[in-house]
Amino acid sequence: MAIDFQKLKRTPTSRYLRQIERVRHIKGYVKSIEETVEKTIDNLSKGANRLAIYGEPQSGKTEMMIALSA
Repeated sequence: MAIDFQKLKRTPTSRYLRQIERVRHIKGYVKSIEETVEKTIDNLSKGANRLAIYGEPQSGKTEMMIALSA
């Protein structure tokens, strides 16, 4: 049975939405996190079974991974 990532993300009380709102409140922006989560979900739903997150220090890697995990 396939996981419906889009359905999970749209759930009004989802951890993802709470995480996005938390980051928006603290940092004021979430566009890059949302775009990266969308691309990652798309890749995973197409059968990718590995991913690597990389970037400059303080670029938001951890916040993005928390949102993706949520």
